Amino acid sequence: MTVMAGAIVTPSLPQMLTHFSEVPNSALLVRLVLTLPALFVGFGSPLAGWLLDRMGRRPILFFSLVLYGLGGTAGFWTTDLYHLLVTRALLGLGVAGIMTSSSTLVADYFKGPLYFRFMGFQVMAMALGGVVFLVGGGLLAGIGWQFPFLVYLFAFVVLPLAVYLVQEPPKVGDHNAAGEVLASMPWSRTLPIYLLGFFSMVVFYLVPVQIPFLLTQTFQAPPAMIGFSVGSLTLTMGLLAPTFQRVKGRFASPAIFAYTFALLGLGLGLVSSTWSYPVVLAGLALAGMGLAYLFPNLNTVLVAVLPPTFRGRGMGLMSMAIFLGQFSSPILVSPLVPWLGLPGMFGVCSALLGLVSVGFLLAWFQQGRNRALQAP
Repeated sequence: MTVMAGAIVTPSLPQMLTHFSEVPNSALLVRLVLTLPALFVGFGSPLAGWLLDRMGRRPILFFSLVLYGLGGTAGFWTTDLYHLLVTRALLGLGVAGIMTSSSTLVADYFKGPLYFRFMGFQVMAMALGGVVFLVGGGLLAGIGWQFPFLVYLFAFVVLPLAVYLVQEPPKVGDHNAAGEVLASMPWSRTLPIYLLGFFSMVVFYLVPVQIPFLLTQTFQAPPAMIGFSVGSLTLTMGLLAPTFQRVKGRFASPAIFAYTFALLGLGLGLVSSTWSYPVVLAGLALAGMGLAYLFPNLNTVLVAVLPPTFRGRGMGLMSMAIFLGQFSSPILVSPLVPWLGLPGMFGVCSALLGLVSVGFLLAWFQQGRNRALQAP
């Protein structure tokens, strides 16, 4: 419902572009239908985090679910492209509250290995939900480009379950027992994590933003085929994510990041080859294997350095970084397409991810060396 919220309409993008072809700048505006929610998640998440720390988790979660359902399904009834973009902004604000409150609640409820385990299952649920929504969106897009927007009705199924099951955790005060103000946000430790989250989402969102056009141009793919293709990435994410606790228990965070970016780079390298549709599908699945550990690893590293009283705001800033990365992905990457073509653009991103992976691998080796030197 959160990370892939905008991508539900991915299979409709080529049809949407045809439908709105007479609207000025329709090529850009149709892509914004996919990414505009992320911009408003980015702006709304810090506010949601601030409200979570002051008003509690449950009220923000419930209100956000309602906003998500209303903003998402409004696209089914809207026939004007500009009105459609307004509804996507409302959807983004709903996602901001859901993403921030759910991530904060998980950090409130679980600690240590239990937190690592739950993060794996959370990514599994997100990914498998993405499979269902993307494939379902592809099938519905075969009826008409508006029909995938009906998938957002799922929020009204979740709402009564959330009211019944979600419990408000004990509130942590702003002062300790001595009445002293607790430590402020540790920016020197959190800012690099936020920047990494931003970069990761810029790369991840290449798939739902650019893959539909690559498949349409290269293989004349119908909407159902596009939904299945993007769904293959989220499926492998979901199948592998529950093993995160075991991996986290054996390897340090830099090693996990090196693994995730290496597989993501290899996967996008296969996509860039466009040798055949099965090869592209295999590349997307390989990229999903890397992404399975990326987002839980980001969250565990962040939670480890956040003071409890800043947890809501800290997780809100992570949501902001992730979804601003979503919004920025086509803006940063699309200028490369006229020069390199879609396959070439994926190839350049693959090479960049390889360099990032090597950097984390060197950081892991250095971390091990430092520990060896400090050992008695």
